[in-house]
Amino acid sequence: MVYGEAARGFRYGGVNQPLPLTLCASDLAAAGLTNGPATFGADSLWSYSVGERGQFADGRVTFNVTAYMIDWSDLQSKQVLPSCFYYFIQNEGEVRSTGLEIESRFHVTDAFTLGANLSLTDSAANGDIPNLGAVDGDRAPYFPRYIANLNGRYVLPVGNAQVVFEGDWTFRGNSLTRFDGSDPTLREIPASDFLSLSTTYRQDNWEIGLFGQNLTNNTEILLRGPDTYAPFQPGDTATWARPRTIGMRFRVAM
Repeated sequence: MVYGEAARGFRYGGVNQPLPLTLCASDLAAAGLTNGPATFGADSLWSYSVGERGQFADGRVTFNVTAYMIDWSDLQSKQVLPSCFYYFIQNEGEVRSTGLEIESRFHVTDAFTLGANLSLTDSAANGDIPNLGAVDGDRAPYFPRYIANLNGRYVLPVGNAQVVFEGDWTFRGNSLTRFDGSDPTLREIPASDFLSLSTTYRQDNWEIGLFGQNLTNNTEILLRGPDTYAPFQPGDTATWARPRTIGMRFRVAM
């Protein structure tokens, strides 16, 4: 099947917090305002995609490809007032994302299946976004340029039961936390990989299994930012994914 799609979505606007003029008047004046805007409007996006979905070799091979472009306009972005540290939300700027997604699956035998997936993304400011310090072409925050995944599954019949072996490995490229490369608060979220394996025994309506997640014990950072408690607590603040975890599970279908 070859297909194409165009879709539009939006996010509701809202109400801004009131600003104390005794503290923020000079910041507002520098921005050409006498008061903060009471509300902000909706932002919206158009997404366009073309792709192919197919099965080959008598259904043993699945191969899907999608290319897409997303135009996000009137971003609900934060305008921080530098002296009083209050902020308001305004509609400012555009971001364009283009990418390619590939999904494949191969039934090597009736019992053994291998899969491989790849996602390539280029997301950047489409024009300047002054309040975010972004210039045209700056890389968008929190978007890894590539994500790769390999997975496998083997089902071993044992009498009237089965033992299922599964493995999954995912690699994510690095990403940034700000548009502006000169922003001192910009941090890099480094590339990471994540390996999981499991073995499950299934019979009738119950199963028991052994699993291991993040078996390489990789330090996967999900969020990162500058320390807000300096000098009392040095270093960046970071949110980590769960470290190496090994456990058992038991499940019964009622």
